[in-house]
Amino acid sequence: GGVSRRSLVRPSFQCIVHTRLSELDEVPAPFLNRFEKYRVSVSDVLESGWCDLGGGMEEIFRCSRASVIDLKDCLGASNLFGFVEGQTIDSIFLVILPSREAQASVPEAVPVLDLDHDAPETSYIRYCVSFADQHTSLKVRDSDVAHVVETAMKVLPVEDADVLHDLSVRTNMDCAVLSDAFQSVLDGDLSNSIARVTRIVLQMLVTRMASFQLILLATPEAVFAKRDTLPSEVVQEYFKQHHFSLRSTIQNRLRYSSGLLVVHTRTDASVRGIPTFSPSTQHASSEQIELVKELVGENLDNMILEHLLLLHSETAVRSTIERWLNLPNRNFLLLLVDMNDADAVNRVNFVRTMVEQHGPFGGEKSLVILLHYTQSGSHLDSRYPALFLGGWQHIFLDCVGGGGVRPEKWIEAACFSEYSAKLATYVQESIATLMPKALTYVATQSIFYPGQAAGSSQTSNFATGTFFEKYDALSWLMNRRAGSDTIGEILQRKFAAFWSDSNLVKMLKRSSESLLDGSSQLSMTLSLRSVFQESLGMFLSTVLIEMNQWRNLDILCNDYGTDATDE
Repeated sequence: GGVSRRSLVRPSFQCIVHTRLSELDEVPAPFLNRFEKYRVSVSDVLESGWCDLGGGMEEIFRCSRASVIDLKDCLGASNLFGFVEGQTIDSIFLVILPSREAQASVPEAVPVLDLDHDAPETSYIRYCVSFADQHTSLKVRDSDVAHVVETAMKVLPVEDADVLHDLSVRTNMDCAVLSDAFQSVLDGDLSNSIARVTRIVLQMLVTRMASFQLILLATPEAVFAKRDTLPSEVVQEYFKQHHFSLRSTIQNRLRYSSGLLVVHTRTDASVRGIPTFSPSTQHASSEQIELVKELVGENLDNMILEHLLLLHSETAVRSTIERWLNLPNRNFLLLLVDMNDADAVNRVNFVRTMVEQHGPFGGEKSLVILLHYTQSGSHLDSRYPALFLGGWQHIFLDCVGGGGVRPEKWIEAACFSEYSAKLATYVQESIATLMPKALTYVATQSIFYPGQAAGSSQTSNFATGTFFEKYDALSWLMNRRAGSDTIGEILQRKFAAFWSDSNLVKMLKRSSESLLDGSSQLSMTLSLRSVFQESLGMFLSTVLIEMNQWRNLDILCNDYGTDATDE
């Protein structure tokens, strides 16, 4: 303003001001003129980090990024929820870079790493794991390296494959030999055969881990549509990432991450039905409690659930976050955000800024921000950017859960052409869950013939009876035994038999195509569930009408009679 006060300033004082590019026009010119101005992006920071690595590792990272970009092109950027061109993939590789502390501690020559310095021998796979731990921020396991080595032996030229096979089977490799080979990789010298295959293994390892991060954002319809093009290990990993249940995501993703997770999903009745649940909640109904247990988790005493848009002030938001941080028995916070609100992005950024000021989170505290989008608000330019920075993980959730249907098992089976007995069990379980709703549809159809009634003690005419009378009669019929099984169980098995490989693929193809071309507003899960439920209702109606055409239900049940005569 117009008032200034003289004050002492330390000669070493430096000031960095960060402003968004979209807000730059609103910053006063006299203020801007006091500073040197730079435009810094995620790519700029990544390039700076790569320059500090040296030739060998920099080339590995660049080649890996090119492979991950190919994966993005295969899936399509629009099918990666929250993907931002030039930022999302670079943020993944930025996180993979070793920390500044780790880089400063790396000696000029490659040591035996974290292995026993008294042991002159080790295995090649263990040395790769230790090398990755020191020269990247990846959390690599022996199984990851073993899988990469196995895959590399299938695609490498015979000469290199033989070298790699010899390295992988030996458990008593000379550490000095390995150290020289890995140092050659760092120097970019691939004249040695061990260094040459090692460079390939390390590049495949980095590509594998970065690809697994990227597909956290993928939609199931895109994975299914590209199932014949994507690497099988990428598809397998996708179905291990829990994209079909909020509860499973919370239990599994937060177990191995920093405790900060952003979930992207479509708005549906289940999301809107999640209630506010906190220490200040006085009376939660039994229905609300059961819903929270089903969709979020069993341990209600450990969680706080809030809809961010219902926290109308900055004070309310701060109070919620401080309550979560300070209460020892409330370690889990779920914030639900309707992204259709104009201020949703700013609200989410404010929450993240507050939380990051209290980080890092590696202990018991966990925060999940669930962003749900309506169909009109889920187009590319309105999605919240998915950047894997500051300890935050991102994942796309096709459905928060509920409904009793396991569509991920069907999609996975179709992707790998496996219709196993275990999958058949999942289908039958889904049928049993949807039977009550299917019977609701059947009760609206003309199943009973004129004058049909239930037993001599019943006088109801089901052809003209009420909906509830028809529904009760159908429910009783489904529980009626015919031999060792009930009629309902027999019909369920017959319906399950229709879902062969070809029929399953046809249903999944129709659902995925309708989502990809924008003609459907449902998630893959809801689309499959609706098709499955509609088919079940029509199947039961058709079968029961045919069974009752010659009054076979009377014979089958031996309890149904009629007071009408044949016409």
